[in-house]
This record gives sequence, C-alpha cells and structure tokens, in this order.
Amino acid sequence: MKLALLLLLPLALASEPFYRHNVLLRHVVVIMRHTDRAPLATFPGDPNKNHAWPLGYGRLTSRGRTHASAMGRWLRSHYIDFLSDDPREVDARSSPAPRCYETAALVLYGLYPANADQKEWEPDQPWQPVPITRLPDGIDKYSTMCMPRIRTAIRSLVATPEPASLVNSTASSKPLFGTLGGVVGFVARMTNITEESSSRIFVTVNKALDSMSVAKEYGLPVPTWASRYWRHLHWASETSHEGLSRSQMDHMGGALIRDALDNIGSTGEPLVRPSLSLMRGDPDPSDAPKMSLRAYHDVNLAGILLGLNGTLGERAPYGAAILVELFTLTSTVTPDVYVRVLYKAGDTVSPLALQGCSDPCLLQSFRELLERKFRPVSRSECGWSDNQPLL
Repeated sequence: MKLALLLLLPLALASEPFYRHNVLLRHVVVIMRHTDRAPLATFPGDPNKNHAWPLGYGRLTSRGRTHASAMGRWLRSHYIDFLSDDPREVDARSSPAPRCYETAALVLYGLYPANADQKEWEPDQPWQPVPITRLPDGIDKYSTMCMPRIRTAIRSLVATPEPASLVNSTASSKPLFGTLGGVVGFVARMTNITEESSSRIFVTVNKALDSMSVAKEYGLPVPTWASRYWRHLHWASETSHEGLSRSQMDHMGGALIRDALDNIGSTGEPLVRPSLSLMRGDPDPSDAPKMSLRAYHDVNLAGILLGLNGTLGERAPYGAAILVELFTLTSTVTPDVYVRVLYKAGDTVSPLALQGCSDPCLLQSFRELLERKFRPVSRSECGWSDNQPLL
C-alpha cells in the first residue's frame, strides 16, 4: 500500500499541491533567488550610463518588488492548508545584499498579510512586521566567496572552446573567438576595460555583460557591437556563471540546504528556530517554524541544482525557488519522513530529479545524498582567517 501511494504522488502533483493527497506536510524549506534588480554596475561606453535606476545599481526595481510580493502570495496560496496567519511560523534569513533582504521582506509581506481582526497594528496598515536574519558581509558563510576556487575556475573557463552551435554552418567557417577567453578579451577591448590581473578583467567583463543583459530586459539599448555578437556574449556569460557556481557549490549551495535541514528532527519537524539558535542556547519548542525562507543569489541556487541534479540547464531566473518539502504518509503507521524537492521558475513548478535518490526520497537518504554531493570547505583552502566568524 505504501509503495502504491508513493508511485501516485507524481500524478497528484500535476494538478495541485501533492501534500493534499494522503500525506502530512511537516516542514517546507524555500531557497530563492532575489527578484528583478538593476545592473550591478556600468561600464565604459555604456549607452545607459545616465539611465536612472531609482534605488541604485544592484538594487531591486519596481518590477522586482512586485514579483517578490507576488511570490509571497503564491506561497500563501500553494500552502494554504499548511500555514496559518501567524508569522512566527516562518524563519527567514537573507544574504547581506540589500536586494536579497528586500526580497525576503516583500515575500513575507505577501505571505503574511495582516489579519483584519487582530493583526492590524496601525489603521490602514495591512501588513505585519516579520523578523529576518541578515548577517554582515564577510560573516554570512553562504555568500562569502572561496577565492582560490574562483581563480582556478576562471583559468579553466577562459580555455573553454567556442561551441559548434555558434559557428556558421559552412565548411570553411571557423570559430569567431575560439574560446571563452577570446570573447572576454573582445569585450574588454571594446569597453576599454583594463585591470591589474586577468582574473579581475574576467570579473569586470562579466559585470559589463550583466549590465547589457539587464538593459535588454528593460528595453534599453546595448552597444551596436554587442548586439551583433550577442549570441557569443550570452554564451560566455552563462558558461561563466555555471563554472563559477560549480566552484562555489559546496559552501554556497550545499551548506545552505544542509544547514536548513540540520535542525529537522526525526519527525520531520524543526527542533528550534535556526536564527534564534545563533543568539541563544535555550531551545524552545514553540519557536519551531513550519517554513524556512532563505533569500540569496543565483549562485546559491545554481550550486544546489548542480549538486542535486548534476546539470543546470539555464541560469535561475529572478525569483526562482527551490522548495524542499518534508512529509509523512497519513495512511501508514510508520514514522518514515520523506523529502520531495521542487523547482519553481517563473510560473512553472516541477519536481527536481535527484541523482542518487528516488522521488520522494527518505529524509535520511536525502541527508546522505547531501553528504555525498557537497563536501565541507576548509578555511585554509579558501584563505579564510581563523579569526573570521562565518555563520
């Protein structure tokens, strides 16, 4: 009977949340990318250098704010039978980046609107404040780069051959740039980017490519030369993103999802609110949340996807989310806790195939999978001082 129910779960997911079918949801981990933002920076020759981004470079745009609150409403609708109106049941944490903190705040705004009967703390304010943990830059371990791995990844990336799909079909055609490094060098020359090292040129060029990509998203112009070779530039940007994400996947992806599950007990329910455990050592069962919300970056999501699924496919779009649902079966007396991982990209929500574990996956098997796929990163390997707190 239990096997039959497990086989039916993928079918149930197709039309509505599968936990409404003979399963009891215990906890949900939501790891999402921030929503739409402005470019990270401008670059020499940027035709949009005088364009006004109201909140500044790297910050959420109005579109991003709208999408973040919409994500909160989607979570409310999707888990309507699981969540109550009490915001204490969510534990929220964000990257130090303001765009991630704002994303978390706006998601919570949509997720927990004020209850008219008792939650309106001030007239005409239909929202309620919800605490968010945000550690300073350089202390948040999920957003602190391991620079030796970055440099190793860059050396490998610049040698990546240009794919055949970017070469004309004629027999005499040759790759236009040869390698990814050739594309980087071309962009550096066209934008007059000069840095003291090849690694810094690589990073600065990718920021310029990001700026152009955001400009295209908002219908703004890009340099003529960039439009002409956009397929090559886009390939270089996406390939760089995947390579850099893979180099950081152990601590920016694996540690993020592993730590979110470390506080889960054998029943599938958290033992204490993780953010409070950072500040005090007196676990209180009433602090155990139903949902863990983490608002971070595309690199974090890419690391998790690469580790669990083996492939990335494409960069996680703004507001994309990995949903880790922990549940038990209501029709059996066994206490087994299962895990199902979903990936939400835009309006599409689909199960994420796990390499090395069935769907759904036993919680203990999922923990073992995380141990196999993501290895701990040492301070010495990444050049982090023993005196540098990483939480």
